[in-house]
Amino acid sequence: MRGIPISIWQNRIVSWDLAILSNIVPLDADQALSAYWRLCDGEVWSEVLQPDGRIADFVREITARWPDINDVSDDQLDSCPWSIGLSPSPADVILCMRYDRVDVVAPVCVDTALRLGLNVFDPQAGVLHSPGQEPRAITPTPPEERICAECGRPIGQSESFGKHIDSEGWLHIGCLFRPKPGGTPRAGF
Repeated sequence: MRGIPISIWQNRIVSWDLAILSNIVPLDADQALSAYWRLCDGEVWSEVLQPDGRIADFVREITARWPDINDVSDDQLDSCPWSIGLSPSPADVILCMRYDRVDVVAPVCVDTALRLGLNVFDPQAGVLHSPGQEPRAITPTPPEERICAECGRPIGQSESFGKHIDSEGWLHIGCLFRPKPGGTPRAGF
């Protein structure tokens, strides 16, 4: 798969995504979020959504306007809005866009999908767009409480924290850079 060189570092988002999802079985926003994550985690599409011929129609229309990054020449890469190639299934296509093209490309993708009768899930906003309905947000969930594996104290929402290969769990940043109990330095520090 060809794409613009990108890297994932500390769970930072490297593209702006939209999930175009089958609308054979109606979804609510929480179901769309679940489908999105299951598909991103590599689950087989047929275990997540029903096939929907309109997905192929959507891909055909969008790639007529903006070809798949795998189909453009090297001298056209700068004008391609996709950060990686499209990999549609019969039930979905997840669009990974370059940030500098989102304002132009995303509205066209949403309008095209809704016109064709498909669902559009925006994972950045946690919002599902479905034909003939107002946008619907996912149910907010409280943040997971994290306990420092070193000192046993809770890690606050605004505190820096991380994991280390020698650690069994999350650590306050101060605990992460301290030697292990007994004075043994952590590997890599």
